[in-house]
Amino acid sequence: MTRRVILVMVAATLVASSCSAGSDDVVSEAAAGDTEIEAELIDDTELNTELGDPNQQVTGLNDADLARFLAELSDDEFEDLLLQVDDGSYDRILDVLDATDPDGGGSNDAQADKVPVSAADSAAAGPDELDEDAQAILDELLANGFCDPADVEEDGVVTAMHFVVKGQVQPPCSGEVDPRLDAAWTAMADVTPVALLSDISLLAGFEGCDTCDALAFVTTLDEDAEFFLMAIDIQAGAEDPNELALTMQHELTHVFTQVPGTQLDISISAEKCTTYYNGSGCLREGAYTWQWIQQFWDAEALASIPADGDVNEEAGEARCVTDAPYTGPYGASSPEEDIAEVFAAYVFDVDVTTALDEKFAFFDEYPEFREVRQRAEALGRHDADYSFEGC
Repeated sequence: MTRRVILVMVAATLVASSCSAGSDDVVSEAAAGDTEIEAELIDDTELNTELGDPNQQVTGLNDADLARFLAELSDDEFEDLLLQVDDGSYDRILDVLDATDPDGGGSNDAQADKVPVSAADSAAAGPDELDEDAQAILDELLANGFCDPADVEEDGVVTAMHFVVKGQVQPPCSGEVDPRLDAAWTAMADVTPVALLSDISLLAGFEGCDTCDALAFVTTLDEDAEFFLMAIDIQAGAEDPNELALTMQHELTHVFTQVPGTQLDISISAEKCTTYYNGSGCLREGAYTWQWIQQFWDAEALASIPADGDVNEEAGEARCVTDAPYTGPYGASSPEEDIAEVFAAYVFDVDVTTALDEKFAFFDEYPEFREVRQRAEALGRHDADYSFEGC
């Protein structure tokens, strides 16, 4: 769900409700009467625009004024603000949201209505509803002919394909809206900020074949690795939505940890890479996976990884011994599978060995990852049954 929608709801709740979750300022403003409050919301468009420091914009306002200020921001402005504030200000924004959610953040049904990126909801959307930047992205996707079922057909029968622009699913470019695909995407979008979804450019649903075992997968659509496809076995996923949720978060990790601009340099060869070459490119110094490798993978373990980046299941089984800090042999097979498996477990608070506590703490250092976990918890997704193979 986009935070724009959430925060508009929050602003109305903060000002028009006398809920005890808000501050004293909120309660007193609510008592002033609905008519006066509505007029104030309309007229107060210049709220706090003089403050230059984004942290001041968050800490210098009471809850009601902060909510109104955030509600005035566009989606892009809001995302930019979150990238600029420190951890304390970031957490306060989430606290304002949590404290004023009229549903308490615990109802899946109530939260589902707020998701603006669902395939079904956007099926009737036209290009004229996109802003200029989004339309340019969609035009580029169309011009490159990326909507090709042949990219997925060897895994099963393709039922629907959708372009995705800035996290917003577009009307089908192949097939028709499939409610199972819509449900799978919406479940992931519910807990995932647009910033982490925005590098997915094509979403596909397929009904797997008898010999296929991929519940979901991601792949790049172009040589520059700027556009990613996420494909989902919607038939198997509908039968086990919890396993699908884990798998989709796992696959999403492979996307946001390989974005060329910030994570991966595909122009550097394996011989010239001074960090870690994953078979497609060289990890940048600040890349999530490079930070992960430096903390959790030693030289001996890295030496067992094939040069082409393929999974070494035999080496993973050898590393996956009792109380090893892995979710299972697959996670122990490579740093990339390790970080993807642990991130999925982290998001949904899967019951895993305490040996993974330090790896969970790694994600806590990043506000964008904490937000995914907090959203999943608020939606009651931590209460579902999940499992990993374990070591």
